[in-house]
Amino acid sequence: MWKISILLAGCVALLISCGGTSLKTKGPDALPVVTAPIVQPNPMETRAKQVLDAAAFYYDRGETEYKNGHLEKARRDFDSCIDTFLLSGINPAQDKMLSAAFDTYITEIHKRELEAFQEGDGFTEVPLEPAPIDELDVPVEEPPVAAETNELIQKIEGEINPADYDIPVVVNSRVLAFISSFQHQRRYEMEGGLWRSGRYLDMVRAIFKEEGLPQDLAYVALIESSFKSHAYSRAHAMGMWQFISGTGRRYNLRSDWWVDERCDPEKATHAAAGYFKDLYSMFGDWYLAMAAYNAGERTIENALKRTGKASFWDLADSRYLRTETKNYVPAILAGMLIAKNQEKYGFDIQPDSPIDFEVVNIPATTDLRLIAECADTTLADLQDLNPELRRLTTPKGTSNYALLLPRGQSETFAENFERIPGDKRVTWRLRTVQNGDTLTKIAGLYGTNVNTILQANSLQKEALAVGAKLIIPMGPKLLAQANSSPHGYRQQSTPTTVGGAYTVHSGDTIFSIARSFDISPSELMERNSLRSTVLHPGDKLSVHQSETKVASRGSYEKVIYLVKKGDTLYNIANNYNTTVDSIRSLNRLARSGSIRPGDRLTIYRGKK
Repeated sequence: MWKISILLAGCVALLISCGGTSLKTKGPDALPVVTAPIVQPNPMETRAKQVLDAAAFYYDRGETEYKNGHLEKARRDFDSCIDTFLLSGINPAQDKMLSAAFDTYITEIHKRELEAFQEGDGFTEVPLEPAPIDELDVPVEEPPVAAETNELIQKIEGEINPADYDIPVVVNSRVLAFISSFQHQRRYEMEGGLWRSGRYLDMVRAIFKEEGLPQDLAYVALIESSFKSHAYSRAHAMGMWQFISGTGRRYNLRSDWWVDERCDPEKATHAAAGYFKDLYSMFGDWYLAMAAYNAGERTIENALKRTGKASFWDLADSRYLRTETKNYVPAILAGMLIAKNQEKYGFDIQPDSPIDFEVVNIPATTDLRLIAECADTTLADLQDLNPELRRLTTPKGTSNYALLLPRGQSETFAENFERIPGDKRVTWRLRTVQNGDTLTKIAGLYGTNVNTILQANSLQKEALAVGAKLIIPMGPKLLAQANSSPHGYRQQSTPTTVGGAYTVHSGDTIFSIARSFDISPSELMERNSLRSTVLHPGDKLSVHQSETKVASRGSYEKVIYLVKKGDTLYNIANNYNTTVDSIRSLNRLARSGSIRPGDRLTIYRGKK
């Protein structure tokens, strides 16, 4: 295995300038002193060495944590290793040594990540969600073979209009068992899947129609993932269509340190379409094709060969399929019947609206937070539209990356993005001036100074107009804090307080806390009568409540809200004078997570 020490030894040897030498002899025949001219150090070489030293430190520490089984700590250190290059201000592509080191680190860290995936979810930053497919390995109790069961089967069959389905619908005791399960034990899961289906069904049906496939295959995703982009199963399958890494690669889904296209709804749907077409060409039967999608084509081929049968239902009665596969097709048929006839089965879920977006091309590696700021949207919304992105930047080495923005934001983005120099798009930010902002306050928040902001924006005076856009070159202290904090520069959730007091955690600094609560470090120190910037875990600090944007002066009240039918996070946030991000943070909701009737939400309502 490549040794980091070998790389650094070579790098350091090349970077350190040769020192001067002198020759002195004593005695009458002494030669004159010969001193080599002093070679001034090259600032760029010095900075490059600093970058390499810092990257090596984080990589070595990450390796230690990884070997000790501390995957979360390893991820943070490996991220900091990569950030050291991205936030250095030096373009690795313009320095051969940095470029080689950067690529080597990426390769080695990705190897560790693939190994970690064998044990769990690797180092992914995105919160993963359980895949409903894992629940199918438990046998479902079928109704007894009785007159009532036969009558119910006949009733459902009589209500089916074949024109409403492009996959044959069989109703039997296995299908009835799953209808009952979804109505009762697994109702919560089914309701969430029906709601999320609205985001993607139109897109999936259009792709399947284009590929000449039955559009009702879309309901396979209802059972596989409940239409969750970040669903992750025990079999290490990922995304809405639950591809394992090998099958994903077979159908051209990229999966590496930067992106995992198994989580991209559109690309993964194209891959699923290709897989279904291949399976149907092998078996000539949609039930067998669906079973093979779950178990693999070789398993179905082997079961057909050993039983001598040609029907999925015959295979389901044999010992050659796992319980999960035996349950798979009946569950899909039950989900399809419920989704198309909600009222008949006791459901009344209004599907979410289809995702609405437009595409922009990002020319080079760029911080997603900067993109969100330039597009006047939130990081959470940007990540929801681009779930394949595993880091908080667009992929390194990918030019003109196709990124989705909320509909109507592309012009705003282009106008603001053009103002940021190309080589600063991982170190500079864009801020909208708010009430109460001063250049001094803004400079404190971003670890820079007033003159730097003035120069970056070609301003001659300090007067600020509310709503104006300011380019903010982040200061070196912020970048250093970002890399040294155990939480890393990627920490996005809003810190919570109890009674207006914030509890200091390991890795917190005066600067990081002040930035999180939108106040200046000096104000935070003054409020808490601090004479030193040294903090200790467990310390209590008085801070502004920042759970909502409106409640920026601590004017808020805590509310426990019971989610009702038809509620959305957006509507609740508007009604309670807060923000969607605040509600997500306070209630630890995943980015792609949903709310359902009966959920209880903690809300800090801004007083109007």
